[in-house]
Amino acid sequence: MKSWLVLACAASFCGAAGADDLILSMDGMGRVEIGSSRDSMERVLHRRYELDKPCEVVNSSETAQLGVSYMIEANRLVRIDVDYYANSPEPLTIHTPEGIGLGSPEADVIKAYGNRVRVEPNPGDPTWHYLYVDTPDHSRGFAFDTDGKKVKSMHAGEYPALGYKDGCP
Repeated sequence: MKSWLVLACAASFCGAAGADDLILSMDGMGRVEIGSSRDSMERVLHRRYELDKPCEVVNSSETAQLGVSYMIEANRLVRIDVDYYANSPEPLTIHTPEGIGLGSPEADVIKAYGNRVRVEPNPGDPTWHYLYVDTPDHSRGFAFDTDGKKVKSMHAGEYPALGYKDGCP
């Protein structure tokens, strides 16, 4: 039952439901493309966002239930965030093409991406880590936040937005 609900929610924000809708890549998720204009993103999501600042993180009730939010900066989608939904202690079913998702062991991230992984300590708690995986030109990538053991949140996007630690600057 839970997987049907997740697919139904994914269909409502990614377009037609399918396995690709739950894959977070460095290019986006489903039909939502990183780097696209805000207008294009809103057409795909069938939702209009009212923004008060040059950079904002937005979601809707459907995407929030999946733990998904979008960072819009200068009227472009620059990052997609996946985090635990506040009322759901279970890892979500959204994964990278390599199979990394919330709850994945940190060692699996390192195994999946090998020497492309850059590990940085979290200044607020050195037992937590940021694991970055970049495209060859370093223009975009993944950021995985871990507690030193498991992935707690993950992000796909462009730089510099991918490096923002707590949402928009």
